[in-house]
Amino acid sequence: MLVLSDDSTVGTSVWVPLVTAAVGLLAGLGASILTQHWADRREDARWEREDSQRRLQDRQQVYARLIATLYARDDELRRARADRNIGALLNERSELDTAELRRLRMAAREARALWI
Repeated sequence: MLVLSDDSTVGTSVWVPLVTAAVGLLAGLGASILTQHWADRREDARWEREDSQRRLQDRQQVYARLIATLYARDDELRRARADRNIGALLNERSELDTAELRRLRMAAREARALWI
């Protein structure tokens, strides 16, 4: 049989489980919030790393196109110079035709545009 003459004993026995449950609830919520925060930071770091790799690959592709364009331009200029030198040796006046001159100008503009 339970004696209810001492109110402090009954009051303590009711509050202890409530406080314990509240502390457990807060601990669980805090742990889940911290876990989510750490996961978000890890995900952000992964995205940053992938973006950095993409930017590096894009830059490498642009530089490769630039170098290829410069080599093509140099080859065309060497060929044009050689044609003029051969013409001068043969006492022929060798002019670059308009289409070839346009193509050389376009290659030079493309090479310059890649630097900007």
